[in-house]
Amino acid sequence: MQKGKLNVVNYINEIFPLIGFIKWFTIDTLYFFYKFSTHTTLNVFDNLGLGSILKHLFAPFRRDKTFAGYFIGITIRLVWTLVSSVFIAALFIFFIVLPVAYYGLPYYLYLQNPLFLLPYAFVIIVWYLIIRRRRAYWKRIETGVLSDRSVRKHIWKRLSLNPKDADAIYVSSVIQKDPSGLKAYLQKFRLNERDFISAKTWVLRELWNTRRWQYWRDEFFFRSEGVNRGWFAGFLPELKRYSVDLTEQASRGRLPEVFGREKEMETIITTLDRPSRNNVLIVGQAGVGKRSLVYEIAWFLLGDTSGVEIENIEALVKPLSGKRVIELNAAGLIGGSGTGNVEARLSRVLRELEAGETILFISQVENLINAGLIGYLSPLLASHTFPIIASTTPDIYRKYLQEFSEFISEFEVIFLSPPSVTETVRMLEHIVGNIENKKGVFFTYPALLEAVELSERYIHNAVLPSKAIHVLEQSIELKEGKTITISTIQKALSKVTGVPIGELSSQESEKLLTLETLLQEHIVGQNEAIRTISRAMRRARTGVSAQNRPIASFMFLGPTGVGKTLTAKVLAQVYFTPSTETVYSESLLTQMVEDNFVRFDMSEFSEFGAVTNFVERMTTEISERPFSLILLDEFEKAEHKIHNLFLQILEDGRLTNDSGQTADFRNTIIIATSNAVTDLKIDDERDNHVLRGKLEEKFPPELINRFDGLVMFDRLSKDNMNFVVKLELNKLKKRLLSQHEISLSWTDLLVSELGRLGYDEEYGARPLRRIIQDRLEDVLAQKILRKELQYGDSYILDVKDLNN
Repeated sequence: MQKGKLNVVNYINEIFPLIGFIKWFTIDTLYFFYKFSTHTTLNVFDNLGLGSILKHLFAPFRRDKTFAGYFIGITIRLVWTLVSSVFIAALFIFFIVLPVAYYGLPYYLYLQNPLFLLPYAFVIIVWYLIIRRRRAYWKRIETGVLSDRSVRKHIWKRLSLNPKDADAIYVSSVIQKDPSGLKAYLQKFRLNERDFISAKTWVLRELWNTRRWQYWRDEFFFRSEGVNRGWFAGFLPELKRYSVDLTEQASRGRLPEVFGREKEMETIITTLDRPSRNNVLIVGQAGVGKRSLVYEIAWFLLGDTSGVEIENIEALVKPLSGKRVIELNAAGLIGGSGTGNVEARLSRVLRELEAGETILFISQVENLINAGLIGYLSPLLASHTFPIIASTTPDIYRKYLQEFSEFISEFEVIFLSPPSVTETVRMLEHIVGNIENKKGVFFTYPALLEAVELSERYIHNAVLPSKAIHVLEQSIELKEGKTITISTIQKALSKVTGVPIGELSSQESEKLLTLETLLQEHIVGQNEAIRTISRAMRRARTGVSAQNRPIASFMFLGPTGVGKTLTAKVLAQVYFTPSTETVYSESLLTQMVEDNFVRFDMSEFSEFGAVTNFVERMTTEISERPFSLILLDEFEKAEHKIHNLFLQILEDGRLTNDSGQTADFRNTIIIATSNAVTDLKIDDERDNHVLRGKLEEKFPPELINRFDGLVMFDRLSKDNMNFVVKLELNKLKKRLLSQHEISLSWTDLLVSELGRLGYDEEYGARPLRRIIQDRLEDVLAQKILRKELQYGDSYILDVKDLNN
C-alpha cells in the first residue's frame, strides 16, 4: 500500500512539475529542517557528554568518596550541564529561526519590491532542479539501475576494460534485451557475469558511501555518548602507561574500519551484554582478523553500525553504549624487574579498570598466564565486574589453555577460521579504498580476486585475509602507472614466493620448449628420460595438469651414476629460480637451488616406526620451503608406511603431522629415485608391463599409478663416456677462464683415456670426477703456483698430464 502511494506521488511529480516543486518547497524542505536540527542537536548533546554526565550526576569526583569528592563532582557536573543547556537552547532557537527566515524571505522580498522575487525564484528553481536531478541519481544508485554513463565507466574501470568498447556492448545488450553479447565480451577478458555483478555492487556501494557525511539522513546518522565523559573514573596513571583506549582511538579516526564476520560479531556482542559469563576468548591463527573484530566493537560502541548486515544491530549494541574498549599492553606490563612488581602493576591496573565502564581486551592472553598471573585473572573473570575479550592461537589453546579448565569455562570460546575467497574479496573491497587514497593507486576487481586466489594457493605460512593484503601492498611497489592489474599481482606473488606465476614470458616459453636441449647439455645418454620429464613440466607450467596435486611427480629408475640427482637439480633450477641462463657448474647449480631443493636419504627411514620421524621432518621442511623440488633418494628402502603416505601426498597435495601442522605439496616437484629396476629397455607397451611388474615387488600398484611418469635411466655405455668427459672438461675450462683468463683445450687421446679410467660398470661415471680432480686439477694448480701458467695464457691438456 505504501509503495503504491509512493509510486503515485512520483508519477504526479513527473507529470506535474509545479506540484512537485510546491511539495519540495514546503513539505520536503520542512522535513529537512526537522532532521537537520534534531540530528545536529543530538550530536552536540553527545559530544558534550551530557548523557554520561547525567547518568553519573551523583558519583564522586575522581573516585574520591569523601564529602568533598561528592560535592565537587556534583557541582562540576551541574555547572557543565547548565552551561551546555544554555548552548543547546541557543542552538534550538537558531533552528526555529532558520525555517521561519527561509519561508518568510519571499514575503519580505515581495513587500520590498515584487521584482525582487524574480532572481529569488530563479535561484530556488535552479536549486530545485539540481536537487531533483541528484535525487534521481541516488535513487538509481540505490536500486542498481545503470542508466548513468559515469557510473558504468567506473564499473568498466574496476573490471580493467576499455570503457568505450564495454559501454557500447552493454548498451547494445540492454536495447536488444540480449545479454549474450556482454557475456561473450567479458569472456574475452576471462571475466564472467558473476564478476560483473560483484564489480557493480562494489562500485555502487562506494558511490553510496560518499554520502556518509550527510548525517541528517537517517541511514548515515549514529549517536555516540562520548569517551570517558562525566569525570567519574578518577586519575588512571597505570592505565595510561599499560593500555590503549581503542574507543578513543576510533573516535579520533585512528582505527581502521573493518567489515565482515557478522556471525562472530553478533555472538560477541550478545555475550558481552550477559549478566554473567560475559567474557569472550577468540581463537584464531595470526592474521585471521582477531584484532579486527575488537576494532569493530570499538566502532560499534561509538554508535557507528553502518554497513553491518546484522539484524537489529542498534538494539544489540545499545546496552553497551558508553563503554570503552581498553587494550592491555601485556608486554609492557610484564616487562620490568621481579614478579612482585608485575603482580602489583596488574593489581593497580585492574583496580583502575573497575572505576569505569570498560571492556578489557587482552591480546595473546597466554603471556599473562606464562607470567604466573592467572591467579589474578580467574577471580576477576568469575566476578563479572567488567567483560574481558582475550585472544590466542589454536596451537596455544590446544597445548596450554585447555589445561586450565576452570579458567576457560568463564569464556565463550569463538574459533575464528580464515574467511573464504568470496568473503575475503568482500573484505578487501572495503579496505582498498583507504589504500588507494593514501598511495594514489587504483585496484581493479580482477586484481583483487587474483590476489586472494593466488595468495591462498601459493602462500602457506599465513592465512586470509592478511596474506592477500600483504600481496596488495607488495603490488604497489611493482606498479607501472596508477592502475594495479592482474599482471601486477602476479609479479608481486612471484616476488614473494619465488615461483613463476602468470603469463609465460617469451624467454621462459623458449626455455620450456627447449627443455630437452637444456637437460641434454647436462645429462648424457638419457634421451628418452629427458623427453618424458620435459613433457610433464610443460603440462605443469601451462596449467594443464591438476592443481590440487604436486606440480609434477616422477620415479627415476636406473643404476647409480647415470645422472638422476643431477637431473633433479637442473629441474629445480629451471622451474624454481628466476635465472633463465643455463648453469654448467654443478657446485654453482647446487648453490643456486639451495632454497628450493630438499633431499631425503630414504635409507634413514627404513626401520619400523620411522614414519613418525619422517612426517615431522617432511612437514617442517616443506612448511619452511613450500616451493621446492623434493628428492627421495633410494625410495624403495623406506618403511612401507611411508610409501602409503605418498598415496595421499601425490593425490591431495597435503600432509598433516601429529601436532596438526599441515604441509602443502601443491607447489612442489616430487622425484623418487630407485635402483629397484635397472637395465630395462622400454620400447613398447609390453616392456611397460614388465617394468610395472618389477616395481610392484617393491611398491603398492596404486602408488606407482600416482606418479606422473616412470622415468627409466639407461646405464652409461663406454660410447657415452666421451660425451661425459667433454662435459666435465668444459666445466673445468669455464672455471679457469673466469678466474684466471687461462684458455684450456685438450687432445682426443686425453678424452679417450679419461673415458676408460672414469668408467665403472657398477657406478657409471661417478669415478670420473675424482680422477679429473686428483690428476688434472692438481697439475693445473701446481703450474699456476709455479707461474708456469699465468693470466691470459693458453694450455693444451694431454695424457702426459694424467701421469704427472
